[in-house]
Amino acid sequence: MIVFTLRELKRAWREAGSAFELSDNKTNAHRLLLFYAVETGLKAVLLKRESKEDTEGEFSDFQHDLNKLIYLKVGTSLRLATNIRLDDLKQPIPPRQRKASCGDLNQVWRYGAQAREPSDETLEAQLLAIQEWLHGELT
Repeated sequence: MIVFTLRELKRAWREAGSAFELSDNKTNAHRLLLFYAVETGLKAVLLKRESKEDTEGEFSDFQHDLNKLIYLKVGTSLRLATNIRLDDLKQPIPPRQRKASCGDLNQVWRYGAQAREPSDETLEAQLLAIQEWLHGELT
């Protein structure tokens, strides 16, 4: 994993969050930016709380699982949905169900799928609640 500084993480959090906010018509591509804003913001909070200046030796256990990062390290009660249902695959027959976890959400949105339960909009609202909390921690 590449080492990044606290300053870089904060800048990435601000810039990805700003890019998300600029759009009036949110798509999953915009939500992906919000996901990454929240991820980098959570990592910045952790570094700040532990008085560390870079990510060396950090975060390899978390990958993109925001709930794990929140629960184990950051300590807020905010969470993302843990079980995300996607559209079923229709081929080959019979249809196959697809499920994802919050750690897979970046893949869901990056590769063009849509969350059905909870919906993309609900997941966006959950991310926005965490983003709002991050504003209080990082500004």
